[in-house]
Amino acid sequence: MICLTASFAEAHLAGWLAVARDDRLLARLRELGRRLDPVPDLVRAAARSAFAAPPHPPRPQPEMEELPMNPMTSPTPAPADGAATSQVQQPLTLIMPLKSAQHAAQLRGALEHNGGGIRDAIEAALDALRTVHFARFVLLDGDPPKLAVITSYDDDFEGYIMSFTDHLGPVFDQLLEFVEGAPPRPVAQHRDEFLAYVAAGDLRCVGAFYSAYPDKRVADINPAP
Repeated sequence: MICLTASFAEAHLAGWLAVARDDRLLARLRELGRRLDPVPDLVRAAARSAFAAPPHPPRPQPEMEELPMNPMTSPTPAPADGAATSQVQQPLTLIMPLKSAQHAAQLRGALEHNGGGIRDAIEAALDALRTVHFARFVLLDGDPPKLAVITSYDDDFEGYIMSFTDHLGPVFDQLLEFVEGAPPRPVAQHRDEFLAYVAAGDLRCVGAFYSAYPDKRVADINPAP
């Protein structure tokens, strides 16, 4: 019977494993490990470690290039204090909840068929303002349905809304009859309340507001006759 001490096994195990490269010698070592009462776990662990496949070195990760900023989707940096900006056009996206689906249908009919001359009044008022590039109404399905007023206009928000009350006050008085939670009317006599209502319902742009001619006002594009 072979009887080895733990220290002897530890001293010579490395040499045995260095030459143990075939199945028969490996089997002999495993048999020897079972007969080494003091160090069976040591032998088995060392044998498994010696004949285990070497770990693969980690693959180098490719460096990620920084993506360029997209001017169509990236937020426009705010100008420094006192810095001028050439953007004179501003967007308005006013969302107003309607009282019911029936009110939405009635409003659609009025806008599509010029009921009560409302469409003619809107176009005449926008022509008189001379600050509105585009304007449209959109009915949004939902519960409740909503009316969206979407425009692009020149210069500052407050001045634009105050012009609305002067030129489109009666039109908005009619529109607001269909709106749930509308501000007091007539809007021409409740200008501050109407301004606050529009500001609260205006959905701001996500990122930059794009214009093909950001430094042009309506008066520059369509001079008065």
